[in-house]
Amino acid sequence: MVQQGQLTSSDFGAPAGADDWSPLSQLLGLPEVTSAPPPIPARPSPSPLDQPFRVDGRVIPGTAGKSARQIVNEVAAGGRFVVFQYAFSLIVITFRRSSPITYLAPGQSGVGSAFGWSLIPLFFGWWGIPWGPIYSIGALWRNSAGGVDVTEPILASLVGPMEANLKVRTRPKHKTGALWALRALFLSPLILFPLFLMIGAAAGAKLERERAKLPGYADYKRAEDYIGSWSGADGKGNTAKATDAAETFTNLLKAYRTLAVSESKSTKAPGSKDHFITWCEVQENRCLFIVHVPELRRFEDDAKATLAEGAWLAAQVSSKKLDLPADAELAVAIRGDVLYDRLISGRRLEVVEPDAPDFEERMKSSIKRTKKGGALSDELIQYFAVTTK
Repeated sequence: MVQQGQLTSSDFGAPAGADDWSPLSQLLGLPEVTSAPPPIPARPSPSPLDQPFRVDGRVIPGTAGKSARQIVNEVAAGGRFVVFQYAFSLIVITFRRSSPITYLAPGQSGVGSAFGWSLIPLFFGWWGIPWGPIYSIGALWRNSAGGVDVTEPILASLVGPMEANLKVRTRPKHKTGALWALRALFLSPLILFPLFLMIGAAAGAKLERERAKLPGYADYKRAEDYIGSWSGADGKGNTAKATDAAETFTNLLKAYRTLAVSESKSTKAPGSKDHFITWCEVQENRCLFIVHVPELRRFEDDAKATLAEGAWLAAQVSSKKLDLPADAELAVAIRGDVLYDRLISGRRLEVVEPDAPDFEERMKSSIKRTKKGGALSDELIQYFAVTTK
């Protein structure tokens, strides 16, 4: 039975008629076998919630050193996982992106992170048309609300979808006071800019109504309308001789531009709209030439200065067609598509001799004042006030 494994040497037995029992190892002379100790119970596996918190193997900023269980408890107390949006434009194309995930512990508003990521659309997002402004405003609005909350899907991987949804819905709301201040900082220009435009438009309308009371305003507006829309004639004036002088002025300045002035910023060849348009206003003792120069905004500063010299020379020559007294007041206003570049005023020379040795000196001395800038309306209106009956 021992050989068959039915008994072991540690089992007890006794010969027939004996009173004492002894181990079979003693009775049968078998080697003594000690029983093996019971196996050590296996250590239970740790819970996934007690592991260091990771998302796809990465440590989320703000969660370093925390376990998944700590994160779950903090989310229940108001913690949040968020991403911030930003946009940047390359003139004709705009990109919209999200920041890496950030963890905000209970009580954190995230103002610092929201401000940092919002600087990108604030400075580099507006320029793409049309999506640049749209994406930038959207990013600023969401960031100043605390970012886009992505807590629920992250929590669902730890505790399951139903419990994750419950914890997100029942957690305390995050503080928004500082975020509202950030929203006001970002979006106040969008509110104030239209307001400033409305105020500026109202002030401009009021100023225009005041100008309308000035003598010569109606004639000035008539000249402005002519200068602003080419209708086939390159020169016109308030009299027949003024019209003749305006046409002469236009031809002289166009020729001067071709010879002496280069549009250094322009590669565009002259086309159907490449017209100098001149208005000549003549009164008893003064004369004003207003000339529209095509593509003036493309001229470099030195080219504009050279063109102004040519315009003054053209005015001196063209004014010979007018019945003006000696030393009459002469003025030239040079205008682009919208704004004036400068107003040159001085006295008319009785004799213009380009070959004379002192010609350049006499031309310079005939100029009394040169005013640069686009706000010249008030001064120009004075040249349209009628001085004679």
